Amino acid sequence: MCFSKFCWQADDLLFRSGHAEAVDGARKRATVGKLLLKALYVHRDALDALEPLLRVYEGCARAYLGEVEGANLIKLHRHSGKVSYLVYPGFETDPHPALLRSIKLSLRTREVDCFDYAKSTNPPILHRKETFLLPGHALVAKLT
Repeated sequence: MCFSKFCWQADDLLFRSGHAEAVDGARKRATVGKLLLKALYVHRDALDALEPLLRVYEGCARAYLGEVEGANLIKLHRHSGKVSYLVYPGFETDPHPALLRSIKLSLRTREVDCFDYAKSTNPPILHRKETFLLPGHALVAKLT
């Protein structure tokens, strides 16, 4: 293939990542992570197993925000054009870790929402951690 064809394919992938229907279809086809009604949740170690369209979608958010320190779960929202980075300290050791922080970016408006649960008396608790990981991940055997 020639260089211009690769550039065209890359541009096409980038532009398709801006179409809610294309991104939602890719979320539905995902073979890793946990698909819920409003989002696909994926552990950061499983990002490379997503199809290219979702990797580009998440990569656009990361390029804008930079690396979110401590984020171990990524939430790819359905239809809204948003990506959230969730920080669950103790994901590897705590059976049901509490959410410490969430940073949500709207790729459409570039609005950023930050939620801090450090002082919350009732932070969201994570369950079924194995569903967010790749099947062969070292933690899966410990969690199942």
